[in-house]
Amino acid sequence: RRHKIYWRDWCADVGSSELPDLDSLFLVKSQTEALISMINGINERRGLILITGESGTGKTTLLHYLQAKLAKRVKTIRLSRVSIFFREILKQITQELGLPLGDETPAFFLSQLRTHLAEGLSRRENLAIFVDDAQNLNKETFEELRVLSQMQEGEVRLVQIVLAGPPELENLLGGESLRPLQRQIQIRLQHHDLWPEESQLVIEQRLQRAGR
Repeated sequence: RRHKIYWRDWCADVGSSELPDLDSLFLVKSQTEALISMINGINERRGLILITGESGTGKTTLLHYLQAKLAKRVKTIRLSRVSIFFREILKQITQELGLPLGDETPAFFLSQLRTHLAEGLSRRENLAIFVDDAQNLNKETFEELRVLSQMQEGEVRLVQIVLAGPPELENLLGGESLRPLQRQIQIRLQHHDLWPEESQLVIEQRLQRAGR
């Protein structure tokens, strides 16, 4: 049986920022494999990646760790408490990339985003967008994210998107209206509770760090 040892209990929050303590993070085999799959998917410009798991199993912590492990040429943007409106998502992306806001219409944001990312190809730059709690998005925003993930320059995808959420996210994406997005997902990962022997490894690692 799997053992409900939650990552949130082993990754101490840092002050009010609520960021996990990545220095104390211990990855078991399944978590390492998920991390490698996402890194490869982003570096290979696969487009859409889906990771699901119950609350507390470490999806958000893994996304933070992934951001820390990606090459510097990969710009990462994490959308949490994400807006249901695509325009607001584009605005956040634009601001974090340091681009002008202009008239703040989706068409304007998309146009300058494409130009910016296409210009970065010669420097091997890439953009990865992490959408945490993606189950809160509406169908229209899912469809717009699918279109965003297909933004290309020649045969090269300019935007890689990681959708993360609970198991019901998989069911939500299985609906008829979201079948086009479902077909575009290149990598699917499921985050599980730890096995008892994995829990033991985590406990032993924490005790060793404490000087035991």
